[in-house]
Amino acid sequence: PLFVFYFIILVHFFSIYPAVACCCTGQMYLFNKAGALNMIPGGKTTSCGVVAVNFLEAGQLYGANNVKPGDLVIFSWSGKPTKYDSRLKAKGCKSLDHIELCIAVDDYTITTVGANNGGTECDDFRIRTRYKSNISCCCRPKYAK
Repeated sequence: PLFVFYFIILVHFFSIYPAVACCCTGQMYLFNKAGALNMIPGGKTTSCGVVAVNFLEAGQLYGANNVKPGDLVIFSWSGKPTKYDSRLKAKGCKSLDHIELCIAVDDYTITTVGANNGGTECDDFRIRTRYKSNISCCCRPKYAK
């Protein structure tokens, strides 16, 4: 069945990238499957910090108040300023703990899809509701208009 096929692809994909941030690897997988990896500045990576810096350098990094569907949203669970890069800290980014794709925005929450949401494996993609107050920064791919 199709489910088994996708499961085998996921297992193979994650076996190529051992000891990585599964949430970030999951997003790279989704963009790659959509043929949209070229929308990620710097290309494929398995680090939320690298994603944030690459989008910052491309002029595509935004604050939580500017979140839109289609953004790669990096979350901060601690709420503490990031120590990853001083430029990110200067932009007001908090810790870079988790990344998901925003699919809807509400007044106080966003709806996202992402991997590594509480399971024991990297292939546990889920749709979740997240509080905007937990957003560290938003990375906006250059989608076609």
